[in-house]
Amino acid sequence: MHYTPRNTFPEQPDQDDSPVGIVALWRLLWGNKLRIMVPAFILTLLTAILVLRAPDTYTAEAQMLLARGNLEIVEFDSAGDAEVTQGAIVNALTILGSRSLALQVIERLDLTNDPEVNPNIAILADDPEAEIYPDSIVRQFALDWLASITQVSILPGTNVIVLRATTTVPEKSAAIANAYLDAYLDYQLQRGQSETERAAGALRTRVNELRLRLEADQALLQDYSASATSTAMESTSDLAGEAVNVRARLESTQTSLDQLNAALAVLDATPEGDFEAVRAAVDQNETLLRMERTNLGRSVGAETVAQDIETLRAAVQAERSRFEQLNAALRNGLVAIEERIAEANAFMVGLRQLEVEVETTSQVYESSLARLKELSIQTGLRDAGAQILATAEAPLRTDAQGRRRMVAIAAVLGLFIGIAHVLVREAANDRVRRVSELAEITGSDSIVQLPPAHGGKGGKNTSGTLDLSSEEASPFLDGIRALRHRLVASADVTGPIVAGVFSSVPSEGKSLVTQALAHSFAKIDRRVIVVDGDMRSGALSKSLGVARDHPGLHEVIAGDVDPSDAITTLDGPGFDLLPSGHSQVNPADLLEVERFSQLIEALRQRYEIIIFDTPPVLSAPDASRIATHLNAHVLVAGYDQCPRPAVRETVAALETAKVERHVVALCDAPEAFGKNYGASKGVFARYWS
Repeated sequence: MHYTPRNTFPEQPDQDDSPVGIVALWRLLWGNKLRIMVPAFILTLLTAILVLRAPDTYTAEAQMLLARGNLEIVEFDSAGDAEVTQGAIVNALTILGSRSLALQVIERLDLTNDPEVNPNIAILADDPEAEIYPDSIVRQFALDWLASITQVSILPGTNVIVLRATTTVPEKSAAIANAYLDAYLDYQLQRGQSETERAAGALRTRVNELRLRLEADQALLQDYSASATSTAMESTSDLAGEAVNVRARLESTQTSLDQLNAALAVLDATPEGDFEAVRAAVDQNETLLRMERTNLGRSVGAETVAQDIETLRAAVQAERSRFEQLNAALRNGLVAIEERIAEANAFMVGLRQLEVEVETTSQVYESSLARLKELSIQTGLRDAGAQILATAEAPLRTDAQGRRRMVAIAAVLGLFIGIAHVLVREAANDRVRRVSELAEITGSDSIVQLPPAHGGKGGKNTSGTLDLSSEEASPFLDGIRALRHRLVASADVTGPIVAGVFSSVPSEGKSLVTQALAHSFAKIDRRVIVVDGDMRSGALSKSLGVARDHPGLHEVIAGDVDPSDAITTLDGPGFDLLPSGHSQVNPADLLEVERFSQLIEALRQRYEIIIFDTPPVLSAPDASRIATHLNAHVLVAGYDQCPRPAVRETVAALETAKVERHVVALCDAPEAFGKNYGASKGVFARYWS
């Protein structure tokens, strides 16, 4: 088969290749308006039936303003603050929707004895001996019923809570809404008082504990002060001064010891017989000079130098011994003073700690006592934390607006469902709808778009056949004329044209195109015959009014009838017809016998145009057998009817039949180019003059 690459096609606009936008979406939705309107109509109708069958309902509304009050425990000096936190609002809404509050409403209004709530009443009315539901189940019925008929909301930007109740009795709706608010106020009042009393009780216990602790701390402080010794009571500043004096004396004594040790070291280092050395050593040491004056009363003599040295050494050693004893006594005294200071400090620290504990306990006790007094006063001032702005009144009108709203919502929902169905169907649609798709799949460079053949002149009539009696302009017939020109050009032969019209699946418009194409050739004075090659169904023969028992192609190939006896002339369309005929032999086998080729050769001798209407290529092998005997081929694809894979398989099947060129006709194309040009009789008449 001859294929033309896609990029060699001339650039031309393709209406279906336009990007998805508002216009494309509108065309899609408008073209599927029935698919959209049907679910909307059905859903609206069902909703209207359900709404009309339901009993009339009445909605009563009550409003309540939240204040701070019992919504939370607050400080006494800020109780007048009217600000309500978001958490308090959520808490109030939760309480209004709670099971406990609903049980209070049931008890207040005695709803368990309401026939609308309690099924036992109807059961006993029918059969007094019948088994009834237990009280717990009836109570649950009442709770579920209340939950279904009540609605709690808050006005945006305010602290106003709106409660609505909807029942079939106006007075009951108002009573339920008011009962809810009354139960809420009672609950909040009791809850506030209970919380205040509980807080006061806990604080009272704390105050007693603090009082006992304060008394214990004060007793401990007195006992500690009484148990202190005279040493511990001494002033730490006096003891510190005494320690300073002792440290000074100890330092002085240590200095004197160092000097005496240095003097003894000098005496030990000086030769005893060397008077000059002794004299020099004594003169250089102040301690030795002092000892010389106080112990010898004179200077060291040259004759008595050895005796004088011993006297000085003995005096220095005696004085050193005395200073060492003094040094030891001072050190012992300093240790004793430091111990007394440590004892006094420890006592003061303990005393200060006890004083701080007593002071702290006293402050906490006084603060708790004051808070207890505030709570005692607050207990008598608590309120419900809310006030009723408007009580519910029995409504005078039914909720008709709500019913209309439900019907409108159902209609809109139905439209959305229909649109969603169309969009999903569109997304999953793999059928041929674009010229570019046909060109890519078939490889053909000759594609004709045929507008729909609508009823009336120039289109299908009420019997389903093509109405060819009019000379008026018809977009469909103009498309057939274009197809005729393409077919003649694709045949490229000098003798008769033997053409076949093919399709992938049934109901794509193949037989309609065959009939219109034959009529178009007949209009230009060509001898035309149409052969109904669909021997399995004979759809074309039936549509042209040929009797079922009339002999046709089947009988001619089988050799039972002469072709001239089977061919019938159609006066209206202007062409001859060889019907399909009828037989019990499989048509695929008949088409392979030699008599079929002989029949085609005989028709070529009598006619200029021979057109075969074939069965669908993918339904039976007959079409492929017929295609091998033809010199022109038309492939019909129904717009939005034939899947793309089916067209590919059809092209492959024709390729096996040695089909090299073919013209493609896109039937029922909604946007065929120029389909309305010259359609007006007054404008088009000049082309016929």
